Amino acid sequence: MNWRRERVWLEILTFLEKSLLTFAGLVVFGILVFSDLSDFGGRLLVSIGVLLLLISGGIVDLKKGFRHIVRRQLISLLASTVCLAIVSETHPIQPHEYLLSGLLFTSVYSATLIRFSHLMRLSLAIIAWGWAFTSTTSEIISHSNQRPEVILELGDTVSMGPYFASFIKNTDEGIQVEYFNIVPKLYRAGCHIKLDDMLFRCKEDHYTSVEFMSDLEDFWTVVPFADEDEKMANTIWTNGTVGERAFTFLHKEHEARKAWSIACEVKNEIMAESADGQMIAIQATKLPLTIVILLGGLMFLISLMIRISKKLNTAQ
Repeated sequence: MNWRRERVWLEILTFLEKSLLTFAGLVVFGILVFSDLSDFGGRLLVSIGVLLLLISGGIVDLKKGFRHIVRRQLISLLASTVCLAIVSETHPIQPHEYLLSGLLFTSVYSATLIRFSHLMRLSLAIIAWGWAFTSTTSEIISHSNQRPEVILELGDTVSMGPYFASFIKNTDEGIQVEYFNIVPKLYRAGCHIKLDDMLFRCKEDHYTSVEFMSDLEDFWTVVPFADEDEKMANTIWTNGTVGERAFTFLHKEHEARKAWSIACEVKNEIMAESADGQMIAIQATKLPLTIVILLGGLMFLISLMIRISKKLNTAQ
């Protein structure tokens, strides 16, 4: 009786999986043909991805048999909940990220059920997890005057999150922006700095963090009623000095459209460029753990090659 029930459920889930894959293909085709559907289509694809991961995990779990199925399901649900709780603790999930958090949850659920019993399905779950985690925890590091982009003049070097960015050149070869690691600066107790038209006094020796707000409570105190002369006599707070070069962003196409590139887990977007090429507006977004997506893609290619090889051997 159990094997009949397993077979019925497997047939239902397999039919749903194939139907959703076909529907996903139609959505992708619609996005490619009608660019106005990209936003809605993207959200729809994420929703389909959530359902596919749930079904994929269910199919593999049913193939293992009904014995201990409740225990396997509970373990997978617990692992998914813990993962989502850890991510939401470090990065509060916003309303527009609910679908991504669902994808994050179901990818862990699916991967826990599948494990190494089906390499291709596992690789897709890893790719989904990496993409959902990266998208959910991404952070724009190029802020300026309440805007998400920074205007760089040729030769400028500015602080961007955990890096310094320098606009090196703009020639026929392309726009080149180099990123450098930050060497933290040592502030001594009793010294003064100014920031946002306020004067602060250092309470104890410390090396700077990336953001001033991270150091404010423990190491700085506001100097009340500071006059303009006192403010002018002190330097502006900085999170460090330019260290070794981390990576280079080179955009080779000079086009009016927004262009982007990913290097070392930072997505760079050229938003605008002046007519003389001496000034650009760049938006930089830090994308953590993009390596997971690449590893998932590599695993998928390997599993695909293994599957093709098996089919060729069977045909012979």
